[in-house]
Parts: sequence; C-alpha cells; structure tokens
Amino acid sequence: MVDGTFNINKLRLPLLISVGVTNTGLIFFIALSYCSGETAVSYNFFFKSLRCEVFIDNVADPEVVIRD
Repeated sequence: MVDGTFNINKLRLPLLISVGVTNTGLIFFIALSYCSGETAVSYNFFFKSLRCEVFIDNVADPEVVIRD
C-alpha cells in the first residue's frame, strides 16, 4: 500500500510511504520518500524505485491502483 502525507514537515514536502502487511496482520515499512511536489514525475520516480528494489526476481508488479 502507498499513501502520502502533506504539509507535515518544515519544508512542506509531500512524504510518500509504502507499507506491506504480513500474513499475521502486522504492518511493515517498505519505503519512505520525500518528493519535490505532487507531480507525475515525483510519483513515477517513487514507483520506479519500488519496482527496481522491491518487485524483483519475477515478483509481479501491482495490478490495481486506487486513489482519491
């Protein structure tokens, strides 16, 4: 799961947070990233980084993206 928080740091940079859930229901952090703004470039960088570092060794990319 990926979520973003906004306007909570001194520089007012969005913070993107990626977490996972274990089979026992525990939550663990995968990645945290400040981004320069709410732009497609920033979000693409975050997802490309996840793809390179997390979704490796034939692990399938996420199929569904839900946002509000």
